[in-house]
Amino acid sequence: MNLLLNLCVFLVIVFPLCASLNTEEENLYNQIKAHQRNSTILNARNAPLHETILSVKEAEAILRNKENFKDGVTLDMIAKLYSALDVKVYGLRERAPKVDFSFINLTLFHRYEDVYPVGKKLPLFFSNNGPASAQLLKEPPTNHATNDQLQCGDPAVPKMDAACVYSFQSMFEFVTSSIGSRKVIPISANAGRWQLYTIVDTPKTMAHQPVAGCHKMSYLPYAMYSCHKVQNSIARVVPIVGDHDGTRMDAVSVCHMDTRSWSADHIAFQVLGIKPGFVPVCHFLSTDDIMWLGN
Repeated sequence: MNLLLNLCVFLVIVFPLCASLNTEEENLYNQIKAHQRNSTILNARNAPLHETILSVKEAEAILRNKENFKDGVTLDMIAKLYSALDVKVYGLRERAPKVDFSFINLTLFHRYEDVYPVGKKLPLFFSNNGPASAQLLKEPPTNHATNDQLQCGDPAVPKMDAACVYSFQSMFEFVTSSIGSRKVIPISANAGRWQLYTIVDTPKTMAHQPVAGCHKMSYLPYAMYSCHKVQNSIARVVPIVGDHDGTRMDAVSVCHMDTRSWSADHIAFQVLGIKPGFVPVCHFLSTDDIMWLGN
């Protein structure tokens, strides 16, 4: 009995398998699951979804050819590029000639001041980042890979502050440990088609610290999330309205204020034309991103 108890304690610390969810935590899981189910339905109506992410070579080929964008950016192309470019393409400068991003702005990454003033228009697309069919499990599967077997996470984040999780239970344990409280609030984006969105009110700062972020990875058959403690960052709610269909939503812009430790080849610096330092790098949450705030 003592051996089993000690094993359980060990697993909770290293990879939380034994901690059970209380009623409040079960409700959080059900809320997240319902949000992701509804977002997947809306995303399917807005644009094609792809079970596989474009390779670096494929993304480069599309981006280099300006003819691809002479008639605008198609929904199909945006759906592919959104996943390909959103913190998945690293070392691009080392593998190929520098890509010119000046002719296309997917607003995956933006500057701190890009959400001002009221009345400004931004081309945005709010969709899944990972495979739509990969569901977030409540408890860890018995046959999941380990952190050592998979390359998961953002190279800009120290490994001690990051983890790959395969269930809400594991995610919740990592998040609450990082934040230092079991009273947390999950935030995700609503689905929104590719269109110009007008900023209709002044963005409001939601939180400084503590914050943790979880991003869905390209993995099947169930969801795998790369979670990390978010240091020196702020989150802002940006009220927007879609110019084409009138969709109103509160987009969430997360800004990383100190990027000195990031690789100079991070895709964000290429898109924004900046270097690591104290110039904030911001991005909008996708529909299956989950940002956790301390309550």
